[in-house]
Amino acid sequence: MIRDCEPYWLLTWLGSKGASTSSEAAVVLGRSSAMRELRSVAEQWSQSAAAPPPTLNLVAGSGLRLNDVFSCPNPNCRRRQIDVLFRHAWHYFDAILLPDVAESLLLDPSNDLDSDELRGEILGIAENALYIKGLGADSLVQYYPTTHGAYGHAAGSRLGQPTCWNAAWEAVENSILKEANLIIEKTGDRVFSVEVEPAPNESSVTVEIRLSEGEPSNEDYLRSLAAHQVASDCMAVLEEDLKLADVLRGPLASTLWSHQRAISAMGEAPDPANVAFNVSFPTLESVPINELIAIRQANGDAFLAFRDALTKAAREMSVLSRGSSRDRLATQIKEQIIDPEIARLNRRLRTARQSFAKKVVGTIALSSVGTLCAASLGAIPGVAAGAVITASAIGNLNKDLSKFIEEKDGIKLSDMYFIWKALEHAE
Repeated sequence: MIRDCEPYWLLTWLGSKGASTSSEAAVVLGRSSAMRELRSVAEQWSQSAAAPPPTLNLVAGSGLRLNDVFSCPNPNCRRRQIDVLFRHAWHYFDAILLPDVAESLLLDPSNDLDSDELRGEILGIAENALYIKGLGADSLVQYYPTTHGAYGHAAGSRLGQPTCWNAAWEAVENSILKEANLIIEKTGDRVFSVEVEPAPNESSVTVEIRLSEGEPSNEDYLRSLAAHQVASDCMAVLEEDLKLADVLRGPLASTLWSHQRAISAMGEAPDPANVAFNVSFPTLESVPINELIAIRQANGDAFLAFRDALTKAAREMSVLSRGSSRDRLATQIKEQIIDPEIARLNRRLRTARQSFAKKVVGTIALSSVGTLCAASLGAIPGVAAGAVITASAIGNLNKDLSKFIEEKDGIKLSDMYFIWKALEHAE
């Protein structure tokens, strides 16, 4: 079930000023005293903020935590990133952990930002938080402070395995050389600009290469230098993300292709939580996030049963399909476990409904003694409104109705009932 996370202090402060929309927040933040007040509140919160509880929390990594170079600052892009995050997390995780970017900007300000730019950044953060609240998902988010470092938990041992790390680096570098589109342009004497588009739908990066005397300037050499530099940047980001995940004691979620390649190359069995994050339900894409979260809130026990089943399936699949990526394992679980069970539940309910409908139709008489409650027959296909049946048949139909209800209730015992309920809502 969803546990209530600590309310975000920024939204609490805005609420105390009567601001609950982006336009109202802009007015409040435009006041001369706003930044001074916010710094005071942010400092109090940062000093008293507790570490996230040791439950099954998702750590938003690069491309998803809304404050890095991989996150487009455009508000529409931010909303899409938020939607991606929640659509991959709502069915499995207790909470999503996000860095408190506002706290960082206020207590550790950059010299590059003037006062107006700082207000604009804070407003953007507030708009993200308001959007999440509008989704009905604020109870699923916990913000953590970034200015006072870790919570006393050491980084994991995988960062100290040179062979493993080197293999991951090599996998990323080779992927760039084999799959990326590299455009080389000479910009000066022994100076080249290389635009690298690492993967479809990924933002391109530009690398500047300055050759020393004696270094070759052929295309293959320039490509190798560019790939090495991009891989270096990718691995530095991954290292920080992994440290963060270890500190916060949760599985890491990231949209960066390089993270997926590197972690797969480390040879570690995929974590069930990472596999679960990659399980997607295209049919639910049109269902608003707040409705999905409402389904989760109303079906807490079924949610936990589904999560346990998904965890078990991910562990078993990772053993049977050694070396498979998280994406591949997620696809296998969806196609081999979830989809067949959903189809079985649909058949079971359809058969029970049709069987009951036939019995109802078969007992309808031309002369009426009593009518069956419309609430009992309204959902049964083939039964006309106002149909009458003999009194003697009512008892038998009540028994058949009880059997139909028992069959419907029996579906709730399936480990897949929670996701079946959500998919039913999409129809």
